[in-house]
Amino acid sequence: SPAMAVDQLSLEQKVGQLFIFGFPGYGLSPALERNLRVLKPGALIIFRRNIKSLKQIAQLNADLQKASLSYSKLPLFLAVDQEGGVVARIQTSPSLPSAYTIGNTNEPTLAFQAGKVTGEMLKALGFNVNLAPVLDVTDEKLNSFVGTRSFSESPRKISSMGVAFAEGLAETKVL
Repeated sequence: SPAMAVDQLSLEQKVGQLFIFGFPGYGLSPALERNLRVLKPGALIIFRRNIKSLKQIAQLNADLQKASLSYSKLPLFLAVDQEGGVVARIQTSPSLPSAYTIGNTNEPTLAFQAGKVTGEMLKALGFNVNLAPVLDVTDEKLNSFVGTRSFSESPRKISSMGVAFAEGLAETKVL
């Protein structure tokens, strides 16, 4: 069981479980494999620089999980930023709408469905964490770095839409 596996880790390895690491490349390189073996991180973040195709990222995620289980007896959290709009590491056609577009519908059920569809896609590719939704408040002119990544300039709307999106993700077992 994962709880027993954690008990068997050294202090250094338990500390490693607290970290999320990024890495270069499209595959399980010797350096990345060494980090998994020695540091036993709890999570890896996948960036656009790690994704060449859907088949490649699904295989990489499977390879990462297999290596982690081999070295630490623990699965990895595999995280990605898949917000929709301008922040989408997995490119789709058509692209997923931005949070601001979803927020303008004033329909939390649509936000839930967007979260669920996103989660289903990520789960199929081997991801189990989505670093979304963004719950920052955007300004009404969309001039901040947050821009269309936020559901609204209204904290109340951000709350209802963000919770709905997160619940859609959770239904697919993507955190």
